[in-house]
Amino acid sequence: MKTLKEISENLISATDRYENLPLDDVISLSEILRILDVNLSYLVFVRDEFYKEYQSVYFNSKGS
Repeated sequence: MKTLKEISENLISATDRYENLPLDDVISLSEILRILDVNLSYLVFVRDEFYKEYQSVYFNSKGS
């Protein structure tokens, strides 16, 4: 799984590519969309893992 830094770098790179691309370049736009989609999935996974870790720490510390 990718780290949060790698995901952020990919999203920034895709955004930069999109801003400098003519709208009629459908192939490149499709590649950018794929990059955004995949990295959004990674981001959701990372968010869920951090939330599980947060809950574990929170509920384990409440008992102490």
